[in-house]
Amino acid sequence: MVPETIVYLWSEQASANQPASASLDLTLYPLFLLSQAFIHHKRAAMRVLYCYSDAPQPIAPFIMGLAGFARSLQMEHQQYWIQLLALQSSDVAMNRQVLAAIIRDELADTTSREFELRYQEGKKFARRFLPHAAPTPTADPQQLVLRPHGCYVIAGGKGALGAIFARYFASQAKVQLVLLGRSPIDQPTQKLISELEQTGSQAHYLQVDISDQAALSLALAPFGTIHGIIQAAGISNDSLLVHKTKASIDQTIAAKVQGTLALDAITAKQPLDFFILFGSSSGAFGNLGQADYAYANSFLNGFAAYREYLATKALRHGKTIAINWPLWADGGMGHNQATQQRLAQLGLSPLATEQGLRAFELSLHTNQLQMIVLGGDRQRIANLVNPMPTPQPIQPNLVVDTPSMSETPITPTTTEPTMAETPSIDAALQHYTRDYLRALLADATKLSAQRINPNEPFESYGVDSVMILGLNNQLGDRFGELPKTLFFEYQTLEQLTGYFVENHRTTLLKDVRLPEPASVVAAKPTPQPTSVNPNPPSAPELSQLAPAQPATPKGEVDIAIIGVSGRYPLAANLDEFWQNLQTGRNCVTTIPAERWDYRRYFHPEKGTYGKTYSIWGGFLDDIDKFDPLFFNISPLEAEMLDPQERIFIQTVWHTLEDAGYTRNALSRYQVGVYVGVMWGQYQLYGAAEPDDGVILTPASSYASIANRVSYFFNFRGPSIALDTMCSSSLTTIHLACESIKRGEIEVALAGGVNLTLHPNKHIFLSQTKFASSEGLCRSFGDGGDGYVPSEGVGAILLKALPQAIQDGDRIYGVIKASAVNHGGKTNGYTVPNPRQQEDLIRQAFRKAQIDPQTISYIEAHGTGTALGDPIEITGLTKAFNLPANQRHVVAVGSVKSNIGHCESAAGIAGITKVLLQMQHGQLVPSIHAETLSSNINFAESPFYIQRNLSAWNSAGLRRAGVSSFGAGGANGHIVLEEYQTEIQPEPNDQRPQLIVLSARDNERLRANAAALEAYLVKQTGSNQATNRAFAGTNLQHELAELVANTLNVASSELDPGEPLHEYGLDAPAIFQLQKQFEQAYQLTLPSNNPIDAFSIDQLAEYLQAEYPQRFTHAHSAFQAPNLAPPQLRLADIAYTLQVGREAMEARVAFVVSSIEVLIERLHAFAGGATAIANCYLSATPKPSGD
Repeated sequence: MVPETIVYLWSEQASANQPASASLDLTLYPLFLLSQAFIHHKRAAMRVLYCYSDAPQPIAPFIMGLAGFARSLQMEHQQYWIQLLALQSSDVAMNRQVLAAIIRDELADTTSREFELRYQEGKKFARRFLPHAAPTPTADPQQLVLRPHGCYVIAGGKGALGAIFARYFASQAKVQLVLLGRSPIDQPTQKLISELEQTGSQAHYLQVDISDQAALSLALAPFGTIHGIIQAAGISNDSLLVHKTKASIDQTIAAKVQGTLALDAITAKQPLDFFILFGSSSGAFGNLGQADYAYANSFLNGFAAYREYLATKALRHGKTIAINWPLWADGGMGHNQATQQRLAQLGLSPLATEQGLRAFELSLHTNQLQMIVLGGDRQRIANLVNPMPTPQPIQPNLVVDTPSMSETPITPTTTEPTMAETPSIDAALQHYTRDYLRALLADATKLSAQRINPNEPFESYGVDSVMILGLNNQLGDRFGELPKTLFFEYQTLEQLTGYFVENHRTTLLKDVRLPEPASVVAAKPTPQPTSVNPNPPSAPELSQLAPAQPATPKGEVDIAIIGVSGRYPLAANLDEFWQNLQTGRNCVTTIPAERWDYRRYFHPEKGTYGKTYSIWGGFLDDIDKFDPLFFNISPLEAEMLDPQERIFIQTVWHTLEDAGYTRNALSRYQVGVYVGVMWGQYQLYGAAEPDDGVILTPASSYASIANRVSYFFNFRGPSIALDTMCSSSLTTIHLACESIKRGEIEVALAGGVNLTLHPNKHIFLSQTKFASSEGLCRSFGDGGDGYVPSEGVGAILLKALPQAIQDGDRIYGVIKASAVNHGGKTNGYTVPNPRQQEDLIRQAFRKAQIDPQTISYIEAHGTGTALGDPIEITGLTKAFNLPANQRHVVAVGSVKSNIGHCESAAGIAGITKVLLQMQHGQLVPSIHAETLSSNINFAESPFYIQRNLSAWNSAGLRRAGVSSFGAGGANGHIVLEEYQTEIQPEPNDQRPQLIVLSARDNERLRANAAALEAYLVKQTGSNQATNRAFAGTNLQHELAELVANTLNVASSELDPGEPLHEYGLDAPAIFQLQKQFEQAYQLTLPSNNPIDAFSIDQLAEYLQAEYPQRFTHAHSAFQAPNLAPPQLRLADIAYTLQVGREAMEARVAFVVSSIEVLIERLHAFAGGATAIANCYLSATPKPSGD
């Protein structure tokens, strides 16, 4: 649950010498991030009580800056209220009871809208602004007194306002002027310098970033003593708070915050006459779209007070004052005609230069620390600065503290009458709709309407799915078709009222009685305003605010997937997994007999105690097959380990092999391990039969699954196993990405594992009615009543994309962004929240900085339930927010329809599916959805279910979203993008290559050779090349038989790599052998190419090369898969096997010049042959320390 009221006390943690960044981390940035989070989550209201000590301290200006931020925030979101509460240091530090009482009283006051309060001596003070009389034009001017030849610095001197005051200073005395600016000097600035020097003054322009104290100190050093400073530097970057980033805020506030601090630090011991801070009136009143700029200007007000305090301690010299300027006619941040029109509507006008200079002179002869200058109609300015308050109870001990405000009025005019507020049509609609819905709910729950609180969750009144169905039908009769998820999206009467007022206004207006309009009356200002609230119309309209163009936020770096492996039902590897997906295979089966006899626990009637109506699942083969010694585990210990621990460490090994990394190669990186898991039922076998004489007790430790991987592979980063139920593995990937972005690790291994090991699981799923009653996962299909539990294990290797590119890694895809959240309070613990799913996906889009319209596929959670699937589509629809005319533009699928629900491994299964689809450029069918769910209106949806195999067409890079939602409300979403390298492949290396394989023993070595052979046969893709490989293998044997017959020896005694003339064959024998070849294969060999120089292997290669048609299909019935061949290069294969594999005891090496020949050699070796050309077999001791 997200609180709406927050008491903030962190500012107490400030230290005297902390840097500006630390002060910002205690003031601006927490409130910025908090406000943005409330906005993103569409919270209706927020109140923050920011408590701080009123003692002079370095953090004080940073706290005062929050006043401008708070006022700007409320302009954008009227119900978001940040209140600054200054307390006496004794109350904060010494008397916690007093502090608690003050906070309690403030929180109890829900009507006040003060931004700045102070408690002192038991009394409460509110900040007010009072007019300060400006000098009349006939009064003697109070001119600025400058030292002849004194040195004066104007930061922001290249701007229009800086130029005005540079000319003014030069007109008062012959002085030395130092103008500071960020950009190089230009022609107007050169002209200004010449103009100033013609007055007899000296003028200099320095290009320097004043927020860089070291650079600023170096620039000012040649000028020696400085006598006065005007700090007029600043930039604005207008955009609504929701669009701002920390990077854009840093840029906006740097000149005024860090720049002011740098100027002060450098001149702390200088004999200054004045230190004048030029700010904007936004610092006093706030401004729409300028929350950060208002903070910076309000900071100046606070800094003036703090520097003056230092001056009383003889730590600073000269007068300090902050002047909050309005728009100048000849300077400032610039203006246009529209801006002037808006100012005129408020009774304001741009400030003339003469008026501004008079106000400046006045400020130097007052004892004020802050002055606000406004030009225009005096009365309307007074109303603007202190507008009429909303009637509210009188607060005891309320004393008004009144810092002065300066104004420079232009010709006064009569105040115009204003329209009194007309009773709102929206308010009437809201009232009518609330009462109408309350009556419906009262009738359904059999409660009186008075007992129904509009802000109380529906579940508090016993609203269940049956009631919701009836209410939906009743509402549908009046308003037409409504979302089936309506009562899950809007969980209180007030939220539901807002939905109908916004979406069914026309229907409601037919019945609601609207109020009569009020008459026109003159506005009467009250004599004692109690709040400071800038008039919102003074700010730019929303349409005039361009969204910020933020730099990529720090830490937001794309993450490359550089390795992947996994096992899923009826798929021992990812190649088989892809075949199953491509063909739309249903991989769900009944529970295998080797697991348990399901008949002992089966009962077809739901709800039968201790029984299950579900006898189906997706199951992995050979989960009991494990080589413990390979992983340095004793057989005794291995029996105790949860099979999930065993199977995951195997998968990690294959993932690293797929990425081409060994343990030693990864040792130079900081590597983290993150694994998702949710069932730990292997230990139930030890608890069930304690008296059976079982010596070992099985264990199920989640932590050990991750920790054993870290231990065996010597990974020293975080090692975390976590359980968020069905979103576990996707959450691990999110955490892994975040760790890389934060710089905690450089490489991450993330994934999940899920095995069904005990009948108790099916019994539990049946008792809770999660399980499907027909053994099918009907993802988005009609008739689905649950999911089918499935097994799976998968892992991916992650690295920051720039690093992966630099390291030359193969990149499967790119994680653009990931996000996790929780559904919060819903109508039931396992009921999803479509609003939070929407916010989750929007958050991922924002982090990825992509347009949802560029996403062409969604791998959905899609468990096949009547409630979950419609809610998911609703959340997606709102997150994408596509134009109404875009229908059926985004494909949706779910791997659960093929393999069942892998639960804690569901996220990694979905990501693996998407990576395979990107690799092959195809979208695979989501099955069991022949008839779409009747609870989802796909006809009006931008989404469509991918129900056939098709090409994945995309205007640009293929992008996809992957969702994973836990049954307990923990949600995750990842945005994936395909990777296309710009590096051109090198020309194919025609030189022979050394292909090496190794294993723990010769049996596994031959198995590895067979696996590599099968991979190459499949990946080369060409029927001709594949059949040539197998034909060549048979041809080699046939040629060996012919040679053996000629020599009258057994073919097994021949070495296929030995030249024929080495067997002692004379010319007649060679001639006879050649004729036998020609007769056997119906061809004529050239007479100028005698075969005696060939070996049997070379002769086979020669025949295939010279007569490809004859030796392609004749010797094998094998048919290669009809897939586009990937760009395999023999040199790449050799390199990967040489550097990306760990050297073990049994080893074999082949020297080959083509992939086809390599396939032949592998086939022969895997078949047990020992005499193979250019094949070297050895067994060596295991290297020490491996």
